[in-house]
Amino acid sequence: RSIKLDLDEKGQIGKTGVEKDEIAEEGSWFTDSNPELSQLEWHKLTSSELYSRLDTNPSTGLTTLQVQTRLAQYGRNVPSAPPSTLLKRLFIYCFGGFGALLLVGGTLCILSRRPLGELQPSAANLALGVVLYWYS
Repeated sequence: RSIKLDLDEKGQIGKTGVEKDEIAEEGSWFTDSNPELSQLEWHKLTSSELYSRLDTNPSTGLTTLQVQTRLAQYGRNVPSAPPSTLLKRLFIYCFGGFGALLLVGGTLCILSRRPLGELQPSAANLALGVVLYWYS
């Protein structure tokens, strides 16, 4: 979609071709998907309001007591460790895609190595089963 820009007689740019209702509908995904983010107002505050809400001084910053209090209240400002997905990755590696076919084929080869009525087991089926398991 494109937005047309019109210049009026004074040289100011005005948008045309986009209705306000369309813009509101486009913005609704933001408010619907995450209502917490739609209620944030930090970007609308003036500097003095921001300093008073955060209880800090723009020239000196936080005092040592304020730092210790906030550290005890909120904790350190460090990113949390990502969740461990080792077992999930290992499962997908072994059973996802072509690996699952190799495991099924290897199982069938080992099971067919010694059928119920045969006295001499086939060594080729055993070897094929081992190879398929090795490469899966």
